[in-house]
Amino acid sequence: MNKRLDEAVAARAYQLWEKAGKPEGRDEEFWRLAEQELINEDKGSPLRPPTRCDQPGGVSVGPAWSSSSADYTASG
Repeated sequence: MNKRLDEAVAARAYQLWEKAGKPEGRDEEFWRLAEQELINEDKGSPLRPPTRCDQPGGVSVGPAWSSSSADYTASG
């Protein structure tokens, strides 16, 4: 992860931890939850380019659009 993303995840994880009553020993759980929330927010961003998620586990493999035609038809 890059520094900016790490900082955003840390800030969100801290907010979630505080909201949950500051429980001990659940730092990894809040970190993963914060990461997922930020990923979900990004998926809704109008500035994010379309991606294909046809790999197991929904892993993004790159743009869903092919530049092989002038009208940029979907490739997948």
